[in-house]
Amino acid sequence: MKENLQSADNQQSVEVVNGGNSQVITRKVSKKKEPFHAVREKAANLYRKQLNQDVDTMRKAIEYALNQASIEYNQNRFLADYGKLVERLLDSKSFERDCKKFKLEPFDAATHIVFDGVKQMNAVLENGLETVYGSRLTELKEAVYSKEELDAALGYIIAA
Repeated sequence: MKENLQSADNQQSVEVVNGGNSQVITRKVSKKKEPFHAVREKAANLYRKQLNQDVDTMRKAIEYALNQASIEYNQNRFLADYGKLVERLLDSKSFERDCKKFKLEPFDAATHIVFDGVKQMNAVLENGLETVYGSRLTELKEAVYSKEELDAALGYIIAA
């Protein structure tokens, strides 16, 4: 017999009773990921397995992951969330300086970094492009989404 108990600190306790012996097992309840992060993570995992790793493949991986996602989360909402994270990178003066130093277009590089994830984005903001990407800097030359696509999804123009 099992009994599930939920405590205030998001712990789940399961009590297992076997013929007079009782044992309580405590474990954390996993949090449900936000749709953007779930889609981005699924797309990144799919993209990593591909032989041809270019921007077109990246977009197809995102499209596939979006089709697998919940019905209420559509491409427009995904692009709006994507655009907000791109904006966050573009607001950083140090990111802009790094892009100039390595002859990269800040918008194009930002779209790639956002695809790589929030941890990667925060690492770039904290430690700089060269430290995080090193020899992979050449991969950041072509934008994943155009500025116009992200502007349309956001409903305003991204300042670049």
